[in-house]
Parts: sequence; structure tokens; C-alpha cells
Amino acid sequence: MTSSKRAAGLSSRTTVLIGIFVIVLVIGLAVPAAAAARTSATVKQWPVSFGPNDFIMAPDGTVFFSAPGVLVGRLNPSTNEVTTWPIATFHLAIGPAFSVEFNGQTFTDAFTVALVRLNGQVRLLLPSSGVVVRWVLPEGSLDIAASSRNIYATLITDEDTTAIASIEPTTDTLTTYDLPQSIAGPGGAIHGLSFGDGRLWFGVNEAEIGDVVSFEQKTGSLDPATSTVQLWSLFSSPGAVTFGLGRTATFASGSAWTMYHSTDPSLTGAYRLKPDSGKVEFYSAPFGTPASAPGFPAVENIDRASMAGGSAWGASTSEKDGVQTVQVARWQPLGFRSVASVSPEQPEVTVSTETLSRLVTQVTPTITTVTPDITTVTGTFTVPNVTVWGFTDRFISNRIALSLDGVVYLGLFIPSTGQSVLARLST
Repeated sequence: MTSSKRAAGLSSRTTVLIGIFVIVLVIGLAVPAAAAARTSATVKQWPVSFGPNDFIMAPDGTVFFSAPGVLVGRLNPSTNEVTTWPIATFHLAIGPAFSVEFNGQTFTDAFTVALVRLNGQVRLLLPSSGVVVRWVLPEGSLDIAASSRNIYATLITDEDTTAIASIEPTTDTLTTYDLPQSIAGPGGAIHGLSFGDGRLWFGVNEAEIGDVVSFEQKTGSLDPATSTVQLWSLFSSPGAVTFGLGRTATFASGSAWTMYHSTDPSLTGAYRLKPDSGKVEFYSAPFGTPASAPGFPAVENIDRASMAGGSAWGASTSEKDGVQTVQVARWQPLGFRSVASVSPEQPEVTVSTETLSRLVTQVTPTITTVTPDITTVTGTFTVPNVTVWGFTDRFISNRIALSLDGVVYLGLFIPSTGQSVLARLST
């Protein structure tokens, strides 16, 4: 009886093991096909005669972009229409609803486009009419963001790179929030503005970009209602970094996202700050060596990370054997990451106000229909959760835009031909 029971147990165990083997074999055979399905994407490319720079999604489903020093444009992906306004600009943001009088008429738009130039000129474009309102900041500026009421911009001087300007466009009121330079160090700066959850989010580098030094990357938030600032440290480099670039902080779904690409691969990826819980989550990415920064139109070669459709997205340009490759990454699912606890510091903020003068003009747009080139690309699926789509002989023309359902818009420049394109990646 005992021998019979033992034999029955062995038989049962063998059956279970065989069943597990079959399941594993079936899953193993199915994974490549599933991975291929997840990594297939459609790419549309609209060729243009200028170098696109910043991209931002509009509430009506169109995509606005800038060509530094040349124009601001709009792509309607449904009709393939590209509209351009001859307005010199650098970075842009979707601005608040606004009404303005010009030549005896009142012009109103439900949303506007806020534009900034490096010399500190801020413009608000009403796209339906081409009416433009201009203010001049007291200092130069690099970045811009907007809330439902205000326009925010960085202020850059030789001595101070940690000030933020806020323009209330209906009253022409400028409010300056001056933070101590010590939060960034001698070569550091505030960059990468984004507005969400009632606060302005920004990044702080504690070393000049490109320095061969150790450094610390921070994310900060400004609460305009209380004029207070909080700073969270995302990470510190364990040693000197030969080259690294970060774009921060895009606010989405209750989190501030930072994209960082470095010659230290252990630091490369997306950083997600959850301010309410005091957590920093790190999602690594196999991007390789960051590309050397070329000339116009790309000046940063890395893009913001953000979130849509339950996935995180980011983009950058890598370089190997002299060939540049744009890489768009998707982290899905978001469960695979490292998590660290972080407490904020609260630096002192000096607040001042003044009234700016406005200039109102009107520009005439040019509308063209551009036939896109449509191709299918397959990305590389990196276990456990990263998909990377590569575009060889390309570098990214700065920032991507991300729709709510995870469609990525970006500008690409092709070094071998000198051609620029507006591109869309749909998975």
C-alpha cells in the first residue's frame, strides 16, 4: 500500500511538472509574437523647410511647434495642413484664454500660444486671428509655461539663473520670484517649466550642463498662491559625469517627470517624483552614449518624460561610431522601477512686482498642405518593460508632445540630407 501511494505521488508530481513545462514552453513561444505586436508602430513624417524645435499639444487636437528665431507653426494631423506665423520664438506653451482690442475690434480665443525668445521677449498669439501681444522681460529667458491665468518664464542673467517671472496678461503685471543661486550652484540653472496641480514645476541642475563633475539633479515647485517653493533631490551622480543632459519637469497624473541621458548608464532614464507621497521612482532606459550637441536647430538633444495612457514616454539622441540615432522610449507597465524616499527643502523666495508695457500687432499666417511619408517601424523590446524605437541618421529637434492616448509628436533632423520633418509615432 505504501509503495502504491509513493508511485501515485510520483506520477502526480510528474504530471504537474510536465504540465508546467508545457505552459512555460507555450508562453515562451508566444512571447516573441506578443513583443512584436507591442513594438510595431506607424510613423508619419511631414517634410518642412525649417528646423522644428518645441512641440505642444493644443486642446483642439492640433500640434503647435516652434522654429527658433523664425516662426511658430501648427500641424493639423487630420488634414495634413501646416500653418506658420512669422514670429521669432524659441520655446512655447499653450496659454490661457484671452481677449484683446486691436484696431477697434475685440479678438478672443479660447486658448492662446505663449512664446518666449532668449532675449526675454514674451508673446501671446491668438491663433484664430493672428493677433499678437508682446511684453519684454527685464532679463533674458530660456523657457516658458502657462496656467489658465498666467504665463511663466525663466529669467537668466550673468549672476542669477534661478529667478522665475510670472505675467498676468490681462493686467500686464509682472511678478518675479527670486530664488537663491545656492540651490543650483555657480553653474546651475532653473529649466524645463511645466504647470500642473496649481503649481509651477521646474528642474534645477547643480552643475553646468556638460561639465565633467559630480552633480545633483532636483525638481522644484512654485506655489503662486503662497509664493513658496519646494525642492526635491532626484539623484546625485556617484562620480564625475563626462556628459549628461536633463529635461524636467513635465507634470502629468499627479507626478513631475524628468528625463535624463548620461554617459553613466546607471543614471539614464525617466525619474518620476510623487510629491504627495515623497517618493522618487526611476525607470531605466538603454539609450547608450548621448550624442554630442550639434548646432541649430537642436540645442539640447533630449526631451521631457511624461505619461499618457498608463505608460511613461521619453526621447533622446544617442551616438555610436559618429552616427546619431533618435530613440523614443516607452515604459509599459510602470511596475518595474526603483523607489526612493525624499523630503523637500523650502528655500527662501523674494517676490517683487511691476507693470509691463504691451505691444499689440497682427501677423498673417501661411497655410500649406504637406503630404506625409508613412512607414511602419518595429521597436526593440527590452525586458521587462521598455520599448525603444530607433531612427538612424537622425537627431531630435528638442521636445516632444504627447497626446492623452500616447501618440508622440517630435521634430527630426536628418544630417545626411539636411532635411527636417515633423514626425508622429503611433503604437
